[in-house]
Amino acid sequence: MKLGVVIVNYRSDDLTERFIREQLTRTSVPLTIVVVDNGASREEAFALESRLGGVKVIPADNGGFAKGNNIGARYLRENGNPDYILFTNNDVEIVDDDVIESLLSEMENKDSIAAIGPEVVGLDGLRQGPEPYMGPWKRFVWMY
Repeated sequence: MKLGVVIVNYRSDDLTERFIREQLTRTSVPLTIVVVDNGASREEAFALESRLGGVKVIPADNGGFAKGNNIGARYLRENGNPDYILFTNNDVEIVDDDVIESLLSEMENKDSIAAIGPEVVGLDGLRQGPEPYMGPWKRFVWMY
């Protein structure tokens, strides 16, 4: 199984480097990592790429997080075509060492799942999302 990882970076090289070295190395799944460096020059992106060794860094105009993710996904599809793509921020702390493996297992075992995410908890301990699937009836119709 091949997993591609897209990280959008905006003037936070230290945070991105730390995330890759300390968090993503905790998984046993082979990764192809792409950093989309919003607002970076080619020279800045090349410097980050050389420090990360084996990670592709793509300089991009700062078109925002969604556009950066699309650039990274396109690169992965054109250069290796992973089975799955993980979109992540560089300030994430992975608490459970097997969270990536668990998410991939769910994806592999349930054909009805097209996208999946872990439970996100803020520094204040409050759940930030994503929320469990709730159909339109429960979400909107019952209120009226």
